[in-house]
Amino acid sequence: MDYILEYPSWSIWLCLLAGGIYAFFLYRKDKMLGELPSWLVTLIGLFRFFSVSLICLLLLGILIKKEEKVVEKPIILIGHDTSKSIVLNKDSSFYQNEYKRDFQNFVDRLSQSYEVKYFNFADQLDSDPQTLQFSGMQSDPSLFFNEVINQYQNRNIGAVVIATDGIYNKGLNPSSLT
Repeated sequence: MDYILEYPSWSIWLCLLAGGIYAFFLYRKDKMLGELPSWLVTLIGLFRFFSVSLICLLLLGILIKKEEKVVEKPIILIGHDTSKSIVLNKDSSFYQNEYKRDFQNFVDRLSQSYEVKYFNFADQLDSDPQTLQFSGMQSDPSLFFNEVINQYQNRNIGAVVIATDGIYNKGLNPSSLT
């Protein structure tokens, strides 16, 4: 924790001196306080000393600066196209079987060193990695990019990975969303 003063550090002593002088002259020989016990007059004087000194210190404009270091894993954002156009080609059996397993292995390996956030996009955005079904009628990658911009702005993003066939037929052009 750092203390930042607008004035030199010796001015703290002036604040304490001001509180002491004020309390001393206020309670030194007051006739109204003559009927009170001396320990009570001393206690009241100490309260006055501390309050005046604190007010002076606050008027100096002391700022307390606390730095906290938080170490977090970088976030890897994965957007996966789950539209039907992915499996409508000659490699459709690969995408239905081997690809799902390989992709899950890829995500598992990344999860060891990074915090992985996974999104499926087609007609809607879905964040469940187990629903890699390729059943969407249209491909809208702008859903994924809008989610990245809205939810992960000013975060520790290590990479944004998008797995798609490159065909988009809804939303904005992905190259214009950067």
